[in-house]
Amino acid sequence: MPSMRQQGLYPKYAPLQKEIIDQINKETGIGIQPSDSWLLGHITREGETKLSQELKKIVEEYKRERGYRFCLTPYFEEEEKAS
Repeated sequence: MPSMRQQGLYPKYAPLQKEIIDQINKETGIGIQPSDSWLLGHITREGETKLSQELKKIVEEYKRERGYRFCLTPYFEEEEKAS
C-alpha cells in the first residue's frame, strides 16, 4: 500500500503548508516546523529554547506537553477561497 505522503491530499497541500509556515515564521520569527498532518505546524522543545520571552507569551495558548502546536486550517481556507 502506498504511503499517505505519496497519494491523496498530502502532495497537494504539503507545499502550501510550507508556504504558510514560512510566512508565519517570516512575520513572527517563532520557528514553526511542518507537522506530518498538513493542517498543523509545531515548535519542538528544542525550538522553544530559541524563543524570546515575548514570543513565548504570544504563543502561550498553543503550548502542549511536548512543545507548541498550531492549527493551520484558517490559512488553508483562506488560500482555497483565493484560488
